[in-house]
Amino acid sequence: MTEPKRSTFLITAAQLRAARALLGISQTELASRVGVSVPTIKRCESERSSVAGVSAETKDKVRTVLESEGIEFTNGNKPGVRLAHPKIQTHIESRRTESDNL
Repeated sequence: MTEPKRSTFLITAAQLRAARALLGISQTELASRVGVSVPTIKRCESERSSVAGVSAETKDKVRTVLESEGIEFTNGNKPGVRLAHPKIQTHIESRRTESDNL
């Protein structure tokens, strides 16, 4: 499997929230995948003080996990987020349907 394409620009709190929403995961689930606390994820997703109190190493871990799940951060005229491959969206939607049926 090839390495996900790594973004080289800073990502915004809004991009992090959007990426998590595209994957359909909670802050708790993301925190678990990254290996950090839920309050850390909340600080990463906060618009206030440009993610104060979150180390560059932690922000990179969050980004790495999201990108490994198929998220691609874009930074054209406006910062954005998208799924890297359409197949990933189909997989995510099927997981959501399965969890809804439980």
